[in-house]
Amino acid sequence: MKKLAIYTLGLLLAAASTSCSSGGGGESLVEATFTTTVSRADVLTDLAGESQMMIYRNTENSISKGTPVASQLVNSGGVWKGVPALKLNPNETAYFWAAYPFNALATDPTAYPIAVADQVDVLYSGNYVTATYEKPEAALKMRHAMAIMTFNINSYVQGTLQSITVEGADFPIEGTMRVASGKITATEFGSVTHACNVALGASNPAPSLFVIPVGNTLKEPVKVTFAVSGKSYSCTLPTSAMPALNNTQYVYPLTLTEQGIQLHADRIAQEDLENEPVAPEQTDYYGVLKVVHSNASYTVPTFAGTNFSGFAYWGDGQSSPLGESVSYVYQSAAPYTVTFDLWNATSVQFGDLAGIEEVDFTKF
Repeated sequence: MKKLAIYTLGLLLAAASTSCSSGGGGESLVEATFTTTVSRADVLTDLAGESQMMIYRNTENSISKGTPVASQLVNSGGVWKGVPALKLNPNETAYFWAAYPFNALATDPTAYPIAVADQVDVLYSGNYVTATYEKPEAALKMRHAMAIMTFNINSYVQGTLQSITVEGADFPIEGTMRVASGKITATEFGSVTHACNVALGASNPAPSLFVIPVGNTLKEPVKVTFAVSGKSYSCTLPTSAMPALNNTQYVYPLTLTEQGIQLHADRIAQEDLENEPVAPEQTDYYGVLKVVHSNASYTVPTFAGTNFSGFAYWGDGQSSPLGESVSYVYQSAAPYTVTFDLWNATSVQFGDLAGIEEVDFTKF
């Protein structure tokens, strides 16, 4: 009987030893946890109030090797934990990558799905972080995968901005992202419309869109249309002005008047989202001059003023910045009303007055 008792005790000790070993029952396993920081969290997603994102675990230090396992990461008081828990064995090194937001279908870290229509600030962790049994805590530095187009509209028209439509033959609207680098491969092209409700006036917020970076693949110009209180105003963005990099904001200064909307291409700003935002440049005194004439061509008067700039609307549906054309040739002779949108113009001098029927200085 004594021998049986000793034998039974030996079995119990062996079982206890097995249950505490790595992979036995979990008592000696530790849970991997994460903290996060986000570049320029002051203006975009900061994850502080968000609850879920993707986490990818692998036994290799590359997402292209082995078999990465995707699961859910949940925020609890600033500490992120896996659901189910991400347990670590002794002597184990686990490699992790993360992406926001959580998407149950995004099981492949080399092809995380993205759609511009969702208007989501997609975040990615970049290179792997490690967690071990001895050091189970890891810090994820999240970056913005999308580029941001911000439209700084200086409006002289009262109304409500209802939507912004961006369209182009090779403008990407869907794609897949490689979580380890943030690189996005476009899969669909076309147009996207972003609904707005922004009151335009002397001071108004600058609406923004999250877009897929075009890199150097864009060949065709992109058209942007602004719907304002039932009217549409369009301008063209040159390919060189389109967002090429992720984690970067592109600020487009535009002026909206009764004549139309104009892009100030020479003042487009590019901001790395690792840095502080740049204050938008303000436009100074605004005036309008209208000239009615009946000539087949029209010579632009001479304007003067410090930091002067302006646009000419020729009366036949065409327009151009002042400074590019000294004269304008029409397809046929007829009465035309030329409207000049002017900034910081302090004087105007006319040359030849032949064919000029009326000059309106009331808003100059």
